[in-house]
Order: sequence, then C-alpha cells, then structure tokens
Amino acid sequence: MCQTDGVVFLSQSNPSTRRPPRSPAKNQSRARMGGSPAPPPAWMATGARKWLEEAGVAFDGSDRRAFNALPLAGARVSLAEGGRAVCSLRVPAQLTDAEGNWHPGAIAAAADDVCAAAIMSVEGIIKVSVHYDISYFSPAKLHEEVELDGRVVEQKGKMTAVTVEIRKKDSGELVAIGRQWIHQAKEGSSKQQAVTLNQEEVEMDGRVAHRKGKMTAAVVEVRRKASGELVAIGRQWMTSTRARPEKNGGSRSKL
Repeated sequence: MCQTDGVVFLSQSNPSTRRPPRSPAKNQSRARMGGSPAPPPAWMATGARKWLEEAGVAFDGSDRRAFNALPLAGARVSLAEGGRAVCSLRVPAQLTDAEGNWHPGAIAAAADDVCAAAIMSVEGIIKVSVHYDISYFSPAKLHEEVELDGRVVEQKGKMTAVTVEIRKKDSGELVAIGRQWIHQAKEGSSKQQAVTLNQEEVEMDGRVAHRKGKMTAAVVEVRRKASGELVAIGRQWMTSTRARPEKNGGSRSKL
C-alpha cells in the first residue's frame, strides 16, 4: 500500500511562541570570532541510546511507555549521537496486517520514537510532535529485518525538523520516509502527557474528502470529548494494493 499521512497536533503547543532563526549576520559574527557550535555533551548521546534501547523492552501495562514496546519490540540500537539515531528490528507477527505486511500504524509509531531519540542525542530532552508526515513505498513482510535511520535536519528556535528513512536491511529497498516538526513541551510535561491527560476521553471523526482515480483522500479530526478542544488533524492519501472480486465475478479496488 502506498499511503501518505499528514498529522497536525494542535493542543499541546503554541507555534506563535517560536523564536526566529538565528540571523546570517550573527552566524557570520560567530564564525569571525572563531566560535563554532560546541558538540553536545556526551550524556545526551548516552541518554538517547538508553531511551531507545529501553523503548524496545517489553513493559507491563502499568508503565506509561508500554506503547513504545510494541512498535520497537526487539529493536537493536547501532547509533544514537550527534542528531542521528539508527536501529534495526525484525517485523513481529503481532504488528502485521491480514496480508502479512508490517502495519502502517506500527511503522509510523516506530519512526516517531527514532525521531525522538535523534533529537534527544543533541538536545537532551523529548519534544512533542506538531506536524508528522509519512510516505510508504514498499511493504515489509513478517520477520523481515528493517533499519530505521533518523536525523535532525534543521532547528528554528524551539522547533526541530527531523526525518527518518526505513529500509529493508538486506536489499536497502525503501519502505517509508517520515518527516516531523517537533516542539519543546511545556515544562513539567512528558511526550505522552502533552496531548491528552491519562484516561481522558477523545473522539475521532474520520471522513472521505476526495477521490481521484485510484486515490482516495481522507481526513480525521481528534477532539477532547468533554470540551470539544481540537487535539489533532490527520490527512491521508490512500490507494489499494490489490483488487478484490466483485459479487458478479469481476474485481474492484479495496477502496
């Protein structure tokens, strides 16, 4: 399935508080003075590796990071430093669809965690997503080994842009590419707590917005049930991977 997701998270941060990027003049001034950005402290890389390794360890349901243990189960971390995080894993049975493919939702969740580790390796903190876009290129099958490579690509004030490539370990074939803009969470809040409170009820309203040939566009709004406050908006373009038989013996798209 080829699918592109765009998710905008609205309730956990205020983009208007972003500081403007450093001006070229200031950068040139620092260069003339012989100043260059100092390398991040070693504890940031150590913390990022530990966080990513622990994310792939099975937790019981009482741990707030239990969700991370699903998409990163059995992950092996090969690098977590200097704004980059790399790990590999084998696609587990519980995260495959009816056709034996790695589930797109599991791919997106794993990519999100690798992006978080890449940022932690240079900033020492976990940030919250404000925009997440992911494109799928080829399926990964059950027990197939894949590698996730996340990199920080830009920083603007409290905003950080990060990308992740997911490839099949043996062939290097591209499975998916994810892109995120991530914002610093409010002081005292964690990545998991930033969007909704524990056990807070939310409502998700999805609808088909447009059809074009074999492509279908869908949108979903996620709101707090009690107040109606908007939490996130997701947008997708989706297409079928195979035809299915019609009742009269013909075939039609999965959509």
